Amino acid sequence: MRIEQNSMIAFLITVIISWGTTAYTYINTGFSIAMISFASFVLFEQYKQPYRPKLIIPKELILGFSVLYGALFCTTIFHIDNLKNLYGGYYCALSLLMYMIPFWMILYIGRRYDIRKIVIYVFYGILYVVCLYGIIKYFLLGEYRLTSFYGPGTRVAMMLDMFFPFTIAATLYYKQNKKFFIISLILILLEIITIILGKVRGTYLALSVAIIFIFVIWRWLNPLQMSPRMKKYMGLGVLFSIIAMGVYGLSIGWGNPHRMVGEERFLMWESSYYMWLDHPVIGIGLDEWQSLWANSEYTHPDAKEHGAVHPHNVFIYFFTTCGIIGGVAYLFYNVMLFIYLFRKIRENSKNPFSWAMMFMFIAMTVHGLVDQSFILKLTGRIFYFMLGYTLIFEEWIQRKGICKNIEA
Repeated sequence: MRIEQNSMIAFLITVIISWGTTAYTYINTGFSIAMISFASFVLFEQYKQPYRPKLIIPKELILGFSVLYGALFCTTIFHIDNLKNLYGGYYCALSLLMYMIPFWMILYIGRRYDIRKIVIYVFYGILYVVCLYGIIKYFLLGEYRLTSFYGPGTRVAMMLDMFFPFTIAATLYYKQNKKFFIISLILILLEIITIILGKVRGTYLALSVAIIFIFVIWRWLNPLQMSPRMKKYMGLGVLFSIIAMGVYGLSIGWGNPHRMVGEERFLMWESSYYMWLDHPVIGIGLDEWQSLWANSEYTHPDAKEHGAVHPHNVFIYFFTTCGIIGGVAYLFYNVMLFIYLFRKIRENSKNPFSWAMMFMFIAMTVHGLVDQSFILKLTGRIFYFMLGYTLIFEEWIQRKGICKNIEA
C-alpha cells in the first residue's frame, strides 16, 4: 500500500515538474512551484522509505557537462567584479547551470517509478492548449505571427522545434492504442499549423537541417531494410519538405529588406566580433553583452535595437562572453552530446525516442545559429528534461524486458 501511495504522489509530482518546465512568461513562479514540490517529495520519501538514487550518467554526458559548465565558471571568476556574471544577471553562470535541474529531477523520479506515459500525457495536454490558444488568438486578434502564451513568436517556435519530434515518436511507439494514435495525429496537425503561423525562419532552418541529418543517419544505419522504391519516396519526401520550408521562409520576408537580412543580426555579430577581439581568452562576461551592445564603443552606429540581450547566435554568445575557453567548451559539449545520442541510436535503432532526442538536439543547435535557443530558460529546461526522459525511457525498456526490435 505504501508503494502504491508513493507511486501516486510521484505521478503527481511528475505532472507538476513537467508543467513547471514549460511554464514561462504567463506565470513567473511555475518552475519554482515545481522545485518546491520536488524537494517536498524527496524529503517525504526519504523520511518514509529512504532511497538512494542511481547517479550513473553516460560518460559522454559527464564530459560534456563538466567541460562546458566548468569553463563558464572558470571564466566568470575573472569577471567577478560584476556579481551578475555569476548570479542574478539576465544570463549568468549559475542560472545557466540551473537549467539542468529538470534533468536531475526526472532522473530521480523516473529511475524508481515508471512515469513515461505520465510525461507524455502532460505534454500532450500542454501542447494542445498552446497550439489551440495560439491559433485562435492568431485569427481573432489578426496577429502577424502566432504567439500563444509566450510573448515573442520565436519562443513558441523554438518550443515546437523540440516537442514536434517527440510527438511523432510517441505516436509511433504507442500506435497500437487507436485512441491515442488519433489524438496524436490531431496534435501533429495542430503543431504543423502553429509552426506555419509562427512564421519563424529559424525554425524552418532548424527543422530542415534536422530532417537531413536524421535521414542521412537512418540511411546509413539501415541500408537494407527498405526497398529502393521506398527509399526513393522517402528521399523525395525529405526534399519536398525542405524546399517547401525554404520557399515559405523566403516568402515571409520578401519585400522587406530589413527582415530578409535577419534584421540587425549581422550588426550584432560584427559588434560581438570586436568584443571578442579585445577579450579573446576569457571574454567579456556572461551578463555584459547587453550593456556593451546598447551603449559602448562596441555599439554599432547603424543599430536601432539597443534593447537586445543576446547576439542571436549561441556560438557567438559563448565565444564573446567566455572567450575561446567558453566557445571551445560549447563546441566540445555539442560533440559529446552528438556522440552519445548517435551511440544510443546505434544500440537500439528501433526506439523512436532516441531518434526524437537526436532530432531535438540538432534542431535546437541549428536554431541557436540565429537565436538564443540553448541559453533561453524555456528551451534550456525543456532540452534537459527531455534528455533525462529519453535516458530513463531506455532504462525502462531494458528493465521491463521489452524487445529492442520495436516497430517504428
